[in-house]
Amino acid sequence: MTSIDLLKCEHNEYLSYCAKCKEHMKNMWLLDSGASAHFTNNISDFINYMPIAKSDRMPVKTAAHMIYVEGTGTVLLRHYIANKLYSTYLL
Repeated sequence: MTSIDLLKCEHNEYLSYCAKCKEHMKNMWLLDSGASAHFTNNISDFINYMPIAKSDRMPVKTAAHMIYVEGTGTVLLRHYIANKLYSTYLL
C-alpha cells in the first residue's frame, strides 16, 4: 500500500479508488515541505526546463531503482487551501 492509497478524497472515498477522482490523479502532486528535491516524470509540468547533458546526469536512488535526473527547471503548482487559490513554485 502506498501513501496515495491512504488519502481520502472530497467524496470521502479512498482517492485511488474513487471513480470521480481517478482522472484528476494523472496530474496530482503530493507536496512535502520537508523534501530537499522534487521530481516529475512529465516534462509538460515545467514552466521552464533546461536539459542536463547525459555525461552530467545525477543518479538518485529510489526504494526500488536508480534513476537519473535528466533536467532541471521550475514547476508552477496551483492549489487551494481553505477555498483560496495559491501558486507555489518548485525549483
